[in-house]
Amino acid sequence: MPFPSELIERLSDAGARRELGRLLDAWAGAAAFKVERGEWTPTSDSQNNLTGTPTFANAKYAQIGGLVVYQLTIAGLSLTASGARTFINFTLPLPTLGSLDLIVGSGVIDNGTTTAIAAVRDAGGSSSDKALLFFMSNFTGSISNPIQIHGFYLR
Repeated sequence: MPFPSELIERLSDAGARRELGRLLDAWAGAAAFKVERGEWTPTSDSQNNLTGTPTFANAKYAQIGGLVVYQLTIAGLSLTASGARTFINFTLPLPTLGSLDLIVGSGVIDNGTTTAIAAVRDAGGSSSDKALLFFMSNFTGSISNPIQIHGFYLR
C-alpha cells in the first residue's frame, strides 16, 4: 500500500489533485471536533453535614467532541460537624451518556484558616445529569470562601 504522499505524487492531473484536496478537506471537516462553550445554572437537591442555601456562580463549561470540561463555585454554606462525611450534589451542564458514567473532578473548601480537598463523582441512581462533591469535613462553621469545583466527563 503506497503512502498518501506517494499517491499525491502520482496524480499528474491538476483536476485529480483538486479532487483529492476537496476530499481531504471534507474528511478533515468531518473529523474535526465540535466545540461548544457556555454557562449553566446548577441546582442542588441533596446535601449532608451542610446548612444554608447553596449559591452557584461562575458555572461555565466547554464541550470538545465528547468531552465536557466544567467549573463552578458554591457559596452560602456552613459545616455542621467536623470529621463527618459531607456532600452536596449539583446538576451538570449537559447530561452524561448514562447514569453511572465517569465524572471526575475536585474541589477546594476553605474557611480562611483551614482547607479541605474534595472529590467529584457521579451522583448515582438513575440520574445522568448530576454530580456529587464529597469530602470529610475538618472544621465547623461558615465556609467563608466559595467552594471551587472543576472537572470533566464524557458525553
